[in-house]
Amino acid sequence: MGDLRPFFTALERAAGATHGRRQHTPITREETGLRRPAILVRPMSRIRQIYRLLRSIDDTAVDRAMATALPSADPMAVQLITLSLLERQHPDGMIALVMHFHILPPELQQTVVRHVQDLYRPLREAA
Repeated sequence: MGDLRPFFTALERAAGATHGRRQHTPITREETGLRRPAILVRPMSRIRQIYRLLRSIDDTAVDRAMATALPSADPMAVQLITLSLLERQHPDGMIALVMHFHILPPELQQTVVRHVQDLYRPLREAA
């Protein structure tokens, strides 16, 4: 399944040991506006149009495809994929965020940790 230590180390540092059931934490406006590489800043770029379309499709195949693309994606795509998977909350996508936590930029790692309560169910299902 891969080395999950980076994920759990960051989780313990940022959130401490939290127990109990919590509700989903919505993606905030600040999280959707994470730092963008300068060369990719365009007003509605093609990639954003694609991810907007993918967001509207409620099929786990979309989550599996984004999860598969995550390790080889460029920085802008990594941000869009991560935020989309957090928003969609399908188990396949959430598990991918944990599996690839170590390759996410620090800002996105912090975002995933802030939404850790949304990962409990997918982690139980994966175990």
